[in-house]
Amino acid sequence: MLLATAMLAAPVLGGTIRTAETARAAGLASSANTGFDVDIQPPDQLNLTAPPSTVPGDPGATVTYGHLATLLEVRDGTRALNAGPPHAPVAPAFGRWVGVKVRETDTGSTDTGIVTLRVAGTDGKTYYPQDPTMPGCAPRETFPPQPLPPRHTFTGCDTFDLPSKVGVRAITVNFGGWHYASANGRWNILDRRPAAKRLKYAALGDSYSSGEGSGDYDTTWPGHCHRGAGAWPRQVARDLPGLLDLPARGFIACSGADSAALTGAAVPAGEVDQVARLHAIHPAPALITVTIGGNDIGFTDILANCWLKDCVKNHTLAKAETEVAKERRTLVSDYSAIARFAPHAHLVVVGYPRIFPRRQADLVLPQCRLGIAHLGFSDAERQGLNKLDANLNKIIRQAARHEGAAYVPVTNALSGHEACTRHPWIVSDAPPEGQEEGHPTLPGQAAIARIVFTYLVNRFGA
Repeated sequence: MLLATAMLAAPVLGGTIRTAETARAAGLASSANTGFDVDIQPPDQLNLTAPPSTVPGDPGATVTYGHLATLLEVRDGTRALNAGPPHAPVAPAFGRWVGVKVRETDTGSTDTGIVTLRVAGTDGKTYYPQDPTMPGCAPRETFPPQPLPPRHTFTGCDTFDLPSKVGVRAITVNFGGWHYASANGRWNILDRRPAAKRLKYAALGDSYSSGEGSGDYDTTWPGHCHRGAGAWPRQVARDLPGLLDLPARGFIACSGADSAALTGAAVPAGEVDQVARLHAIHPAPALITVTIGGNDIGFTDILANCWLKDCVKNHTLAKAETEVAKERRTLVSDYSAIARFAPHAHLVVVGYPRIFPRRQADLVLPQCRLGIAHLGFSDAERQGLNKLDANLNKIIRQAARHEGAAYVPVTNALSGHEACTRHPWIVSDAPPEGQEEGHPTLPGQAAIARIVFTYLVNRFGA
């Protein structure tokens, strides 16, 4: 078990980021899919110092650890070679090699420590070093890991196998000793690439954009909107500070919003005229995201009906399917209205996640059926609600394409953590009658954010 860890932020000192075009002109390897190459100059350093650690089995003895890590180069798309003979080219399994070159200096540890590097991808996954290394660079990490003796310096490379469309978000460093003390550091790579201009961003829509279910809501009017600090649009903006600017007035999404409130056709008390607020933003946003449609068909009421009654036998689900079929025209009008107020913006329409698991094995039945009258969700009701969600997403996708907007599906965002599972990422306390019911919690918001984040990185190459 690790003792205390210290997360140290890396300053950008002398780092230069080259676009794919300038990288090709300079003879550097480049990746058209990720759109960037990194050529970092020293001193880009992390000074990692782990706290004193007691030696297991000898409470009277302590050890200390200190390590200076200098990032020298990140090469995207390099031709990697085996670490030893016969130096034959190695084909990456996923898509391409990303090489990381570092210089490591032990700054006075009283025991032997080990440094490990990891790549955080733009898909939210962590990637581990592979055996090959970059040409002309010693392998940094072998298996088993080789320790760095006290006061020694070593320069070497790790090579990572990344999918073609996944960019390098960050490089994390862990420095740890045999006696469990450790320190962590991070080089943020994605943020180093300066965008020509940050995109002003506005987030419109209903509760699935406002952050309903995540808690920590804004106290400013209207409080009913439940705009959460951890809402996925805010998470995306925080993770892309070099690309997106989401001002407070640009976070317009409001819990309970339907198409009439979005376009200003009929704005109930406690809601906001969203396109009017959009029109008031100067300069106009260059990027807009929106989720809308769920309240048009009354999804929250349908969910409550299924819990309290039998929504299959009383035909509530069948009626809802009829409403979904009519929704396409309404959504086309919604997206067209947004385009009129921000004609030059890139509109990203985000779908809805599946809220019940598809596999029976993932269910925790006591959380779905109380065994009292009709209370709870039967197999038929869960399947019907999932079908309704899928059909609504299909209509949303068709309407978005009709208006030339991008559609980002998040159907599987909560996979394994839907309602009625052991560890749900969705508010599913029984009975489903509160405003938060049926909405993603903070981990669920993060899961949606990762999907939208990946789309934006691939779309804008940021």
